[in-house]
Amino acid sequence: MELFVDRLDGKAAFMHPDGSFRDILYWEGVKLNKSCVVVKVELGLLYDTNLGALDDFHEKRAMSSGGSIDLRWLPGTVETLSMKDLKLDGTVDVFDLPRGVESLELDTNRLHGTFAMEGLPVSIHWLNIARNRFDGSLKLSVALPELRLFIGHTNRFSGTLECSALPPKIHRLDLSNNGFIGPLSLHAAPSSLRHLNLSENNIEQDSIPVTQFMIDSGLFTLDRSKIRAFTAPDGTEHSSEELSWLQ
Repeated sequence: MELFVDRLDGKAAFMHPDGSFRDILYWEGVKLNKSCVVVKVELGLLYDTNLGALDDFHEKRAMSSGGSIDLRWLPGTVETLSMKDLKLDGTVDVFDLPRGVESLELDTNRLHGTFAMEGLPVSIHWLNIARNRFDGSLKLSVALPELRLFIGHTNRFSGTLECSALPPKIHRLDLSNNGFIGPLSLHAAPSSLRHLNLSENNIEQDSIPVTQFMIDSGLFTLDRSKIRAFTAPDGTEHSSEELSWLQ
């Protein structure tokens, strides 16, 4: 873990005044299991500034923001990684994530470059990379059988979205405020999908094939002004004016 936090501007939160690292048992935001291996890392601007005469067992230190991360140095036993609102810069290679990671939250930073969905562990079920500067295309038709939530809004992704083979358990997908373009088809969206937001993109087309559930529900958000109609599985066309869930 010392190598993992070494590039963080706030690494002093884990150190003694003399510059040596404190015992990991007392690192705020790092959870060990009964076998004393790291399973959860939740670092962010949530530490109490309380630097009085407390000993190591109770001491909490304020963590400053800034720096970068290298996932190669994350312990292989980690299941949860959360580093939100830390003004982190640099790129992220998810191929280096431990293969047992179930939750990844990197939202509200300054991370950039491409984001390789195909490099994520198959165990992942929660993914939040919103409010960064990731760019390039995004591959959604990947083998992520446990993924239930993907929040990737407010980035710089572009290109088309291939939605013919979305993760089978996906429940919420928010890719609003990016630069995606059409054509788009949602006819094969899995039945698990209940919340979809693709608004504030550049998707413009006459008609988008969708599922019957999308026609009937009000849980999906797209841009009314850019899409003329939606086609149900039976071939029936519904104009955008008919559907209340359009923005």
